[in-house]
Amino acid sequence: MDRYIAQMADEALNAMCGSESLTKRLEKARMHFGFPAKEGFLRTAPEGVRESITAFMKSKGGRGCSKSASLVQSAIYAVLKEFGRQDALLSLSLERKGK
Repeated sequence: MDRYIAQMADEALNAMCGSESLTKRLEKARMHFGFPAKEGFLRTAPEGVRESITAFMKSKGGRGCSKSASLVQSAIYAVLKEFGRQDALLSLSLERKGK
């Protein structure tokens, strides 16, 4: 998975932690996830990550946007969890090569 996706998930998380209305925060998060989706970076992500981001991007904002809020939470979690897993595997691999 490309590091860019993790960076955009971090930006989406920052947007969701803001003090603006939920609708505005969701718009900002959607913008951050829209960049990797439009630029083809999702090809490098595992299926679960792609599905989470795609589900959020397809969700509707506006009134009753609690479903979108739940979907963005799932997308952020999936990306950061996968990025952390890949980073840990890389660290272990480099550690083993050093022995």
